[in-house]
Amino acid sequence: MAIANTNIEMTRINPLAAPTWHRLKVNDTPVRLADPADVLRASCRIEGNAGEGYWTGELSGIRTGAGEAFTNWIRNTGIEAVRIRTDENSAPVRMHIAPAETAHTAVLPVDIIADDNKELTVIMDLTDGPKPCRGALAVQTRIKAGAGARVKLVQLQLTQNTVQVYTDIGVEAGENARIEIVQLFAGGADVYAGSEITLRGDGSSSRVFIGYQGAGEGKLDFNYNAVHLGKNTDSSMTVNGVLRDSAEKTFRGTIDFKTGSSGAVGAETEDVLLLGETVVNKTVPLILCAEEDVKGSHGASIGQLDEEMLFYLGSRGISEQKAVDLMAGARISRIVREIGDETAEKMTREFLGIDDE
Repeated sequence: MAIANTNIEMTRINPLAAPTWHRLKVNDTPVRLADPADVLRASCRIEGNAGEGYWTGELSGIRTGAGEAFTNWIRNTGIEAVRIRTDENSAPVRMHIAPAETAHTAVLPVDIIADDNKELTVIMDLTDGPKPCRGALAVQTRIKAGAGARVKLVQLQLTQNTVQVYTDIGVEAGENARIEIVQLFAGGADVYAGSEITLRGDGSSSRVFIGYQGAGEGKLDFNYNAVHLGKNTDSSMTVNGVLRDSAEKTFRGTIDFKTGSSGAVGAETEDVLLLGETVVNKTVPLILCAEEDVKGSHGASIGQLDEEMLFYLGSRGISEQKAVDLMAGARISRIVREIGDETAEKMTREFLGIDDE
């Protein structure tokens, strides 16, 4: 997809935590990012109390999944971050983010602080602007969760297939902090997503739910890291996806047990449904271990539709195309249910054409 901005040299993002054979082409991914001088600020409308978000420097050292090169690019745009901080209002903060203009790259950095023992839910929807866009939309979110804090980030990528999307997340969790991230990638020409959650505090935990669907010749490229530093930390990644037509997807999922993370537990599962003869699926589960007393597990289920199920549904008067859509919708619905917000769930189901359950 052509973008009207002046492009700089190729940049490599989404680096695998421990590189493997170069011939597999999964160690990172090359992209062309617009010249920072040509980048616009993404449109952002906020509903709810965003708290007293005035601080500098507290989140600058948080690592993100897309990598240092992408973070430097975001920084070089000079676009100021939206700042959100917990207050006494427990209602979700809703962010409606869209490209600023057609044929441009739009960027929005978001910094979130959850103070000790506070709760915060942020729901982002990435949607199209008032005019059709053939550019790119990049959102980088950094989160600092204090001791005992509870943070939930919901990110819904609901752009049309003419928009190239980048989402990048970095989290640092304090002692006994709880992090939950729900992401749904339902559209976009190409999608590049990264996340790194650092469980620094003892007893901290994270739960990540990812749903995606790729269609046409779209490319999806993911890099998700759970880094265990504290003792008795706990992480999980649950990934459900559907690939149609000639879509291509690479998912890197790393559980990294650092020295000193005794008692830590990490788990990762991915369930992929292939609905095309020419789809390309690459799943790269990785466990790194520098500590003895830890438990790590990963698994992937990759397959096509069950012919017996199609025959059964056909015998009940359901066309093959309808049956395919029902089964694909069921995979994504598992992640939609994790959103936990009626308004956001309804908007997502309408975009996907999934019936309420």
